[in-house]
Amino acid sequence: QNDNFFETVALGMEEAADEADVDMLFRFHEQNMTLATQWIEEFTEQGVDAIIVSPPVKDGSIVAIQAAYEAGIKIICFNGCFTEEVTEKYVAAIFETDQNALGYQLGSYFAGWLTEQELENPHIGIVGCCNRRNAGFRQALVDRAVNWHEDANLEAHLVDEATVVGETILQSNPQITILWAENEGGTIGSVTAVRNQALSGQVFVFGIDISPQLAQMLLDEDGVLQAVGAQSPYLMGELTVQAAIDAVNGKDAGFNHVPTAFFSRDDLD
Repeated sequence: QNDNFFETVALGMEEAADEADVDMLFRFHEQNMTLATQWIEEFTEQGVDAIIVSPPVKDGSIVAIQAAYEAGIKIICFNGCFTEEVTEKYVAAIFETDQNALGYQLGSYFAGWLTEQELENPHIGIVGCCNRRNAGFRQALVDRAVNWHEDANLEAHLVDEATVVGETILQSNPQITILWAENEGGTIGSVTAVRNQALSGQVFVFGIDISPQLAQMLLDEDGVLQAVGAQSPYLMGELTVQAAIDAVNGKDAGFNHVPTAFFSRDDLD
């Protein structure tokens, strides 16, 4: 889809394609299975060597993928793939983030932050969108023996809806001192909600993903956003293109986790 994460993936793809002197064609399906199927069918008709895809749903576009595979086209997935059976049969390589580990990384940092701040039994509101990130975050708190109160858990992943959700959580739960958001839009929306409610210095945000806007929020003096665990979309783009080239040349890369990054106020540089 046409957001910062996927646009950054595309930048990494473009760089890798330029270096390898191969042609890239980009299409955004905006999580629409019908549109994704259409693009796969068009690429198949054009006779491309490889198709790199982030499927809108795990079992979507399967007929089109099968046709592409049977036409001799190599299939590469990023940021998720199809059902296990389809993936094993048709896909040459997968590159994705270990979402559970991403949540665990942030949860571990958060547990240490609580100790440094001498905060016990925090009241937390969650702006959710990813079960695996959520599970990792919770497990880190269990492993670090953090006692906490989950006062709200609402789903939102786009900035505007996350801002409304964040404000609703804060208005309904004035005891909350922490908002934990599970993606870029949720994190930006949560920070915006804290600022809109004039709660800077009282409510702190921990989130997932990185972008120029989130980086600036980490640098802002109001201290609302404390830290984010981040995927590596540029690297993901580079790796998928190289894997596509390798697959065309007879070498399949299989399943791969792309390394994550971490950004906090501990290292402003």
